[in-house]
Amino acid sequence: LQNLRWCIERPYTNALQTRDSRCSTGYSSLTQVTFGVFYDFCLTLCGADAHFPFDENTIAFKKKGKIFAIANAKEFKFVNLKCDPIRSIDLREHHHGIKPGYHMNKKHWNSVYINEDVEDVLFYELIKHSYALV
Repeated sequence: LQNLRWCIERPYTNALQTRDSRCSTGYSSLTQVTFGVFYDFCLTLCGADAHFPFDENTIAFKKKGKIFAIANAKEFKFVNLKCDPIRSIDLREHHHGIKPGYHMNKKHWNSVYINEDVEDVLFYELIKHSYALV
């Protein structure tokens, strides 16, 4: 994971110290999502680890060997997250920033675009939902 050094944006740790009562994760709903914040959040989930199984830019977060999140670490524009199929339909209808999963099974994966119309609280909740599904 040493090749992450170039893509983790600093200082992001100050944003993590800002607590917002509307966000059960402890992450502020007013904080702009960066790769560093996303990376740190995924690794706080019990048993989660990060890998580069496809190429040097595409990071996959796994739980017990199963992927729950995929993103381009260098060009951090969206994150692919697993999602319940019925919930996926509802989310896509209500958010322009949630689309069928890019290069993924469209029924079970969503691409969640960073800093669009998806609130940070929902973004973190969708990561936890994806983690729970694997």
